[in-house]
Amino acid sequence: MLLLLAILAPSYFAFSCGTELPVVSLRIGAAELRVEVASTPTTRACGLSQRDRLDPERGMLFVFSEAAPRTFWMKDTRIALSIAFLDDEKRVLNVLAMAPLQTEQRYPSAGNAAYALEVNQGWFEAHGIAEGGLAEFTLPRVLLIE
Repeated sequence: MLLLLAILAPSYFAFSCGTELPVVSLRIGAAELRVEVASTPTTRACGLSQRDRLDPERGMLFVFSEAAPRTFWMKDTRIALSIAFLDDEKRVLNVLAMAPLQTEQRYPSAGNAAYALEVNQGWFEAHGIAEGGLAEFTLPRVLLIE
């Protein structure tokens, strides 16, 4: 039984800044991703920083307790990323390309965002994802959202 758990664990959890994060499937348009879920101030602040690469069909979903204007930055993030801000109905508000290792540049949502999705830079464009696109995902029932 323990061996089975050890084998299955990578499918359900990933580690970010020393914290175990749940991993869920996310569909947006015709594309599907496996995304780590960051839902607390600590995991959202860490995000994808300190990493040297991100697999092509992976990403990180930032989950907030309520929809509000959001701003991201790329401090300590070495990977060129794109971000899509999603409203509380999981519709894309806007997509932005983000340059790595920027401490001054800020990347704002175009409205009240309940979610933000970070992927490798250019992924949204390559998959035809733009404003108005709809994401589909189910969050774990036991997810703590702060």
